[in-house]
Amino acid sequence: MEFFYEKTMKLSLLTLMALGLAACGNSKTDSSDTSTSSSSDTVSVSVSDDSVEVSDKAGTSVNLDDTVDVEASDGEGNSADVNSEGINATDGTASVSVNEDGSISVNDGNGTSINIGQ
Repeated sequence: MEFFYEKTMKLSLLTLMALGLAACGNSKTDSSDTSTSSSSDTVSVSVSDDSVEVSDKAGTSVNLDDTVDVEASDGEGNSADVNSEGINATDGTASVSVNEDGSISVNDGNGTSINIGQ
């Protein structure tokens, strides 16, 4: 149980990191419309009436209209993904998923998994 709790806490922190990517940096709001922009040294996020644009300093940008897909990975097996199908987080072994139907799936990476809800 302690192993499961430790893995769940790591996954929770990883998920929060992914969700917080868009919130980092300096924000400003233009009062002439309902657009908002936020930027850091590496990532810029701009929100207007009907879309979200995310761009990095290398010039790569993604315009998110109806679909939101945010991914974060440290390259060592720890990752979090938020998209239209739900939220997924893994630390390379255990994983937690919040599915589109509202159910939660937890897998410890050793063959034990549970589904909560729906």
